[in-house]
Amino acid sequence: QDVAEVLDGSYQPTTSSDQEVFEMKKIFLYAILENKVLTSKGKEIVRKHEDNRDAHAAYKELVNHHRSSTAAIIAARDIMGYLTSVTIGDGRFKGSTAEFLTNWMQQTKLYQKLVGNASTFSDGEKLVHLVRAVSTVSELRQIKTTADMLAVTTCQPLSFDKYYELLSSAAAQYDAGLEHKQKRLIYTHDVNDYYEEYLPDDDDSYNIDTPVN
Repeated sequence: QDVAEVLDGSYQPTTSSDQEVFEMKKIFLYAILENKVLTSKGKEIVRKHEDNRDAHAAYKELVNHHRSSTAAIIAARDIMGYLTSVTIGDGRFKGSTAEFLTNWMQQTKLYQKLVGNASTFSDGEKLVHLVRAVSTVSELRQIKTTADMLAVTTCQPLSFDKYYELLSSAAAQYDAGLEHKQKRLIYTHDVNDYYEEYLPDDDDSYNIDTPVN
């Protein structure tokens, strides 16, 4: 069943038919919440709505609790600390440049989810911190300049989404270049290993004064 309306805290059915379907969906989802919510506080919240099996109200309360709990506040604080301090070359992230960008974006979404409407992390702030995060890679640092020039040319202010689009494309090219260099290094190593088999050992080194016999 499609239960999106039940998960939408602001949804209100407009017709009697919608109300009837909505009530059925609330009962259906309530049974799921009973089985899937396992924390003590979560169970307490769900059981408060046991008499009318109102999953709509239960889920809304669960979300509000999650966002206002001490654990959520600490998690949001830690994520914000990461977003505003991490750089791509600090050695903490293990993965490609493109994967770093994806992870950074996932963290912004998680932060927004934890904080909800209380979030003050605007697109402008995201832009500032992402520019800083990739500034250690010259190929990516240049994207901000390119994006600014594009904004001047089009007479459109640079949006975070447009910058991220350009940055993602540059990151993919940068990763491809690194992979190509790595393959060349592996090939060179293999060739050197091959020729080293046929070179004289160090003990057999020779120079112009060494007799041939």
